[in-house]
Amino acid sequence: MAQAEPPPAPKPNPQPPTAAQAARIMNESWRDPDWGSLVWTAMTTGVRRGEMCAIRVSSVDLDEGRETVWLRRAIRREPGAGWVEADLKTHQQRRIALDAETVVVLRQQIERCRARAEALGFEYPADGFLFSGSADGSTFLTPDSVTQRYDRMVSRIGIETTIHKLRHYSATELIAGGVDPRTVAGRLGHGGGGTTTLKAYSAWVSEADQRAAKGLGAGMPERPAGLDEADRIKAEPRYPYQAVAAAVVRQVADGTLPPGLPAPPAAELATRHGVSLATAKRSLVLLTEWGTLARHGRNELRVVGPATVSQVPLEPDASPTADYRAGTLLALTLRRRGTEVARFSTVADPASASELHEVLAAAVARAGGAPHEITDYEMDVRLRSESVPMLTFVTSSRTS
Repeated sequence: MAQAEPPPAPKPNPQPPTAAQAARIMNESWRDPDWGSLVWTAMTTGVRRGEMCAIRVSSVDLDEGRETVWLRRAIRREPGAGWVEADLKTHQQRRIALDAETVVVLRQQIERCRARAEALGFEYPADGFLFSGSADGSTFLTPDSVTQRYDRMVSRIGIETTIHKLRHYSATELIAGGVDPRTVAGRLGHGGGGTTTLKAYSAWVSEADQRAAKGLGAGMPERPAGLDEADRIKAEPRYPYQAVAAAVVRQVADGTLPPGLPAPPAAELATRHGVSLATAKRSLVLLTEWGTLARHGRNELRVVGPATVSQVPLEPDASPTADYRAGTLLALTLRRRGTEVARFSTVADPASASELHEVLAAAVARAGGAPHEITDYEMDVRLRSESVPMLTFVTSSRTS
């Protein structure tokens, strides 16, 4: 009897999202700037989800001519240990060149991390994770939680895809743009000198890595017009500190605060707008970034005119506020797969991922969910005194 032959291996079928689908995915992602930055970076660099979760701020070089992200570690689940930092899949570190738009996206992501830390009264550490569930960047996102959030998002907008296919999108855009497979393989971390890449992406028909990055950036779906731009924030402020800063800009525009006058103190802004002192201080930082205010002498901020815009940074206040520390009364909204389940309040530290995990687990139990279903839930976290969530907390079935 002749020996049966094994069936041939299935041909690779990457099926990346189309350009139109990629644009819809990005537009939906930008509803949360931190999440939008993660999805954008995944789409432009093609990094694996575990590699993305392990990127630290110190691994990102945004200096002109050296714009790269250094992939050194990855987050993976180890038997008996849960989620841990480990070596890359190929055990070979690699640097990926960044296009100009991704440089802007990551610079703004790092600025957001630092601004949140400043509002809490500390400095964001250089070794903090670039994408973290903690205000101090001490904890990493788990690959499963990223996948689950992505799956919920694409399901909500009616696109059948996975986060791994963003890696395919990056590769196929590069190959279609004429980048040689060896360069693409280097960016993706494929072994075999491009052989794996050729097999996987032969349906899409030698430049240096820097040119590859520029070509990919040109083919990316356009970010929402004006996102993160000062004019957009002034017209449509999303967060309380932005609303306070926009109100001050209107006062300068209508002459209520003419150039040369001292800026309103943080305490006065907090009282007038019904926000915390930390929020008011953060609005003053934003106003100096816009050039609406400038430091005069050592301890005074003054209004400046449009013709004398100054970019002098505001030094952070040396006395930290306790507004966001442990014991804060938080307002929370629990959702399951995008559907609101419950609203409640509790006292917890919003900078502690472990505390938020415990709150989420208890809320899921009260809502009738089983412990293994916790990954189906997410929780908006905000201060009772503010109307906009500080963050949306999601978790894996295990704490990280």
